[in-house]
Amino acid sequence: MSLTDWARNGWLVEHRTSPQEIADLLGVADRDLRDGAVKDLSEDWQLHTMRRCSAPRRH
Repeated sequence: MSLTDWARNGWLVEHRTSPQEIADLLGVADRDLRDGAVKDLSEDWQLHTMRRCSAPRRH
């Protein structure tokens, strides 16, 4: 299955990004990585935070 097939099936939505949007998303990732490194945070929450920063974001 190709990307063209996905688009034809309505599974993809075209999105135009901007340098500001990319910078904002990288800022969120940086924050999540810092939050995941907090020593007093439980191991469960460290893992949760690290997984969040690697998961795709939906708007």
